[in-house]
Amino acid sequence: MSMTNLTKCTFGVKFKDFALIASCNTRVDSLVVYQDELTARSLGSRLALAVQGAQGVASRFLDVVAGNATLYEMRHRFPMSAAVAAHFVRKTSSDALRTASSFMVSAVLAGYEPGEGPKLYYLSELATLQEMPSMVSGLAGTLTWAQLDKHSGTGVSEADGYLILKGCVEQVTERYFINLSSFSVLVVDKEGVRKLPNICGKSGSSGRGDTSLPHSNTPDCTPS
Repeated sequence: MSMTNLTKCTFGVKFKDFALIASCNTRVDSLVVYQDELTARSLGSRLALAVQGAQGVASRFLDVVAGNATLYEMRHRFPMSAAVAAHFVRKTSSDALRTASSFMVSAVLAGYEPGEGPKLYYLSELATLQEMPSMVSGLAGTLTWAQLDKHSGTGVSEADGYLILKGCVEQVTERYFINLSSFSVLVVDKEGVRKLPNICGKSGSSGRGDTSLPHSNTPDCTPS
């Protein structure tokens, strides 16, 4: 198992009206834990991508995909659909695997299609692509499969969906041997892509028992 799978974690879940993705901001270097690596971003009006990979590689892959998505929209005067974006991400990863500068990243793409609803795709490190109702990436994510699978596809509200991901982070921070305590969260629905407050674990500011959606100015998590 790669070191990336041990020290990174990404969640994705598709509900009836929207999709949520959460990407770990923690970077582990030897015994030092940092919280300065953002690996999730918007690709357009209704697309969001979270990438998991080695230090620097994930952010470079995000930049390549985001730049090409912007170029596509400029050339064609309309944004990529979720399916087109998913296959473009897969081709980018697949082409890189055949060169000396392989990306070796896994990714989750969330999108929204009018008339069809939310979409969620998972890309493995070997560039295999699959549409899924929910997904996790990284060893820590396996602790949350049951919780995500139970709620995927249901008609929960955005606030309840956020709390479901918050519960997943609490499971990880309580049971995993590395303190992955800060996660960036993006929601994709018919209104577009929005960044929700970071979800904080043991060392963060989102304490237990809070059942309301935090305000967008909630401070980022601070390292232990």
